[in-house]
Amino acid sequence: MDYIAEFAKHASALINSSSSKFQDEKIHEKMPAIIEAVDTLSDSTPIIGHVKGVYHYFTNEKERAVKSVDEATRTTAVVTGGISGNNAIYKLLS
Repeated sequence: MDYIAEFAKHASALINSSSSKFQDEKIHEKMPAIIEAVDTLSDSTPIIGHVKGVYHYFTNEKERAVKSVDEATRTTAVVTGGISGNNAIYKLLS
């Protein structure tokens, strides 16, 4: 059985059935909220947020630079603390 052809058939049917739904919802009106959500997510993602911070710093957007770097660093610290704490508890219990 050709799984790729089967997948393509179902994907095409799904896209065709949902395209009119998206047109009815006027997705272009929702784009600013989607862009803001992606921007916020990328600020708090380690490395991506740091790179965005450097970019904003060099484009003289100091407040956005600080926000991006702070959020990315906070996420890095939280993940590192969680991993370290988990390892410490694992060593205590084993």
